[in-house]
Amino acid sequence: MSDVKLERVVGFPTALGAAVGLIVASTTLVSLGQGFGIGGLVFVASMIIALLMNYFMAFSFGELATMMPKAGSVNDYVRAGLGIVPATIAVITAYILVTIFAGSAEAAVPGIVISETFAGGFSPLFFTIIIILFLMAVNMAGVKFYGGTQIILAGIMIISLFILGFAGLAGVGHPITGGSYWPSGLPSDWSMVIPLVALAVWLYIGVEYVCPLVEEVKNPEKNIPRAMLIGLLIVFLSQLVYGLASVRYVPLEDLANSPIPHVITAKAMLGSLGEYWISIVSVVASLSTISTLMASIPRIMYGMAKEGQIPRIFAYLNPRTKTPWAGIIFIGIILIAVNLTGLTMVEKIVIFILAAAFTWFISYILVSISVITLRRKYPDYPRPYRSPAYPIPQILAIVSMIYVMANIFPDPAVARQIYIYAISLIILTAIYSVVWTKAVLKEKLFSPTPIEELMKLEE
Repeated sequence: MSDVKLERVVGFPTALGAAVGLIVASTTLVSLGQGFGIGGLVFVASMIIALLMNYFMAFSFGELATMMPKAGSVNDYVRAGLGIVPATIAVITAYILVTIFAGSAEAAVPGIVISETFAGGFSPLFFTIIIILFLMAVNMAGVKFYGGTQIILAGIMIISLFILGFAGLAGVGHPITGGSYWPSGLPSDWSMVIPLVALAVWLYIGVEYVCPLVEEVKNPEKNIPRAMLIGLLIVFLSQLVYGLASVRYVPLEDLANSPIPHVITAKAMLGSLGEYWISIVSVVASLSTISTLMASIPRIMYGMAKEGQIPRIFAYLNPRTKTPWAGIIFIGIILIAVNLTGLTMVEKIVIFILAAAFTWFISYILVSISVITLRRKYPDYPRPYRSPAYPIPQILAIVSMIYVMANIFPDPAVARQIYIYAISLIILTAIYSVVWTKAVLKEKLFSPTPIEELMKLEE
């Protein structure tokens, strides 16, 4: 195995960029517009509840990341608390499979936007592949280069949402409200708050993607938790002002039914200028998301490979740039391959995305349980950052995630398909993890690995 190790070379701005990098995706803008279209101002309450749920998870990830500062991230957290098989299932289903499905769909978005808005219908697949190759090169160049790029991409996205949102709240252009501030007839059915939480969760999910950078961030005990907590607040405020502005310019039914509600909002506000602006922002959002996936997932795979859970090639680093090159290439090839199949152009991809997201919640639940388990098993172990109000955030996170999983989609027929795909993925991953653990690692399936042993694997 290579003796080259990750180095602490980046600061808080890069950590913040990574924390919000996955969140500021084009698909979150769609969820935002549709949420306000369905619930009107009631959706704000759903957003606040979903924000609290993600803060609960940020508390847990902050404690675990600083307790076990390793690139393996979720794998180590769950392995120390629950054993190898749950850890492997948590990582593969909730991160690698999410990248394959949701990441591939996100990679298709900028290609489509560029093709339809700027390139006169030229093949969107061409632009998608170029973008994936470009972001592979960015991440191969090293975490410093990734960090600078990520700060720019996330910054453009957040600042644009604030500018357009405040412009809309100020009444720039021609809002449909006329002289009044809000359109008449906004839904006020507060019974919709809880059912809309499942949709609101998608506005924040993925803040923990900063954790795999823990070996490369300076002062991780402060910068990792702070990046997640501040990042969530910034995302909430930027999306709140844009969402509130959207109901001033677009009829609610149009927001609820449009696949690109953020685009029609900007167009209604500023005409062609708004359309081009938000289209660029949408592309930037996708670039930010894909780049974050390429930075974080290979580092999780790096940690797993060092512990023998996946092939060892993923544990090698580029001697010059200190990047996990095999994982970056693997993720890039997967994204290109899925897009070449045309799967991302089919409506069924939404079911795949939600099925993968279903498994993401399983990972969150396992992480929350691990925090509780490790507090009991290692009460005196150094914790540079401790989850406040333990164990209330962890218990609330578990309960709320189970609720969201039970209400993954309002249409029972679609929900049934999502459950079938999700459970199938979990079963396949469980089979792999059991076989690999027994045949290759020759370890016990559910025996937790001591933290001291996990940390030695870093040496």
